[in-house]
Formats: sequence, structure tokens, C-alpha cells
Amino acid sequence: ATATFVLSEWVLFRNLAKKEMEMIRVIGDMRQTAVSAVFFLRGLVLHAWSDDSDALLATRRQQKAQVARFVDHHVELFDNTVVEHVREYFKERAFSVEVPKAGWWEVQNMTMWDLGNDWARRWDSSLETTAAELRNSSYALADVSKQKRNIPYMFESTGPRILPAYYELSKIYVEEMQTVKDTTDLLVAISCCCNAVLVIGIFLLVFRGLHKTVRFMEHRRVLCHLAYSLPRPTCKKLHRLYRECELSLRTLEGDEAAGEMMVMRLASPGKDECANRHGSYLQDDDGDDNGGKDEGNASRVDSVERS
Repeated sequence: ATATFVLSEWVLFRNLAKKEMEMIRVIGDMRQTAVSAVFFLRGLVLHAWSDDSDALLATRRQQKAQVARFVDHHVELFDNTVVEHVREYFKERAFSVEVPKAGWWEVQNMTMWDLGNDWARRWDSSLETTAAELRNSSYALADVSKQKRNIPYMFESTGPRILPAYYELSKIYVEEMQTVKDTTDLLVAISCCCNAVLVIGIFLLVFRGLHKTVRFMEHRRVLCHLAYSLPRPTCKKLHRLYRECELSLRTLEGDEAAGEMMVMRLASPGKDECANRHGSYLQDDDGDDNGGKDEGNASRVDSVERS
């Protein structure tokens, strides 16, 4: 159980599950940032048309910070991953992307690593578009600057390429989380089975040695002291039980006095004859003392009644 806990806590949770959950959170943040980038670019155009230079500069500075944050997250996903499938996804997964050129759109194949970096670079470049260009409604690739050509690229590539690519990456992390969960469940099941086998083994060992151990237990002393801790009505019932057992044994042994006492008790149930007759059945038919035998019997009965 201890080994299972240590393995689950230090290896599976801290080294795998915790980092994978953090990466899933980072991917979700990047996807939200990508969606907001398109809306803020539209805000730049509106600020330029309204000739609000202060709002234009403030939005540009804010988006520059978002670009830097996006790049840091992109690098973190590649460098700090603990899942080999993620590295393979960054290096080998190919995406067909249309990039703007001076007058046409060129189709390029990019890996996930190149796609994220190129998208962030073009986002940062689009923020450098001047206010005069933003007020110009023409977006013909041959007639606009390189910075303004990246604005339609942002609108064209964010939804069809960036969001699905990072969503696919998050699914890889979710699948790895499911693998960690299955491994943890398996470890817990194995631990429970081992504990069950251990408990059953201990029980069998104790049970096998019980018949040897019980002979040396102080059960007589414990039973005698038990009467002192019981309520008075319960003590009376125990006293009556032991007295009847004693009388029955003596009757079987041929003690006629005990037999007479048993007959009298059956004739008058509920009456306490102990104080009146406990010495009478210790004598023989002639009323004489039988010596050491009867004295021993009397002492046994007295001890029973005292208990």
C-alpha cells in the first residue's frame, strides 16, 4: 500500500498528471488568445477609422504582450512536455497552410512547431500596420504592405488551422491523462488485492495458533472479574445459571442432597433458595458431614455464589 501511494503520488501525479493538466490549461489559454487576436485586429481598424490614436496605441501594446505570452506558451509546450507523443506531434505533424505573398497565396507545409511560430510572427507583424493603411479599405495583396497582408492571413488561418491544431494537441494530453488514470486504477486494484491476501494470511496464522494460545490465556481470571463490572440483575442471572449448572453436575454425580434441592427448585421456580439451602445439599442422607469431599464441594458452591 505504501509503495502504491508513493508511486501514485510522486511518479504518476506530480511528474505526469499535474504537468499534463497544466499543459491542457495552457493550450486552452492559447486557443482563447488566438480567438481574441482576430477581434482585437478588428478593433485596431475601428480605432484607425475613428482617428483614436491613444486607443490604437493601447490596443497595440496590449496585443504585443499577448503575442509574447503566446510564444512563451508555445515554447513551453514543446520543451516541458513529459509525453513523447507531444514531441512527435510538434516535429512530424504536417499542416497545409496558405500564406500571403505579393499578389497571391502560397500553400506551404508546416509542422506544428513552425505553424505556431509563423502564426505568432505574422500576428506581431500585422500589429505594425499604420493607421493610414488601416483606414484604407483595400486588401489586395499586390497593393498593400507586408504588415497589412498579414491581417487577412490572421482571419483566414486562425479558425481553419490554428484552433484545430491546438485542439488536436489537447486531445493528446487528454488521452495521456486517461492512460495515467487507468494505470492508477490498476495500481490501486493490485494494492487492494495484496492487502486482502495479507489480511487473510494473518487471519489463517492467528486461527491456526489459537487452539494453542487459548490454553495459556487467563480466561478464568477475566471471567471472574467480569461479574464485578456487570449490572446487578445480570449478575443474578449469571449466578442462577452457574448454580443450576453446579446442581445439575452434582445430581449427575449421584449427590442426593443436590437432587432434592433441584426437585424443590423445580417445584417452586423463582424462589431464591441459595441463602437457605446452599449448605443443606452438601450433607448426605443422614445429615452428617462427608469430610473433605463435602467441604470441598461447599467451598466450590460458595465461590460460585460469591462470583
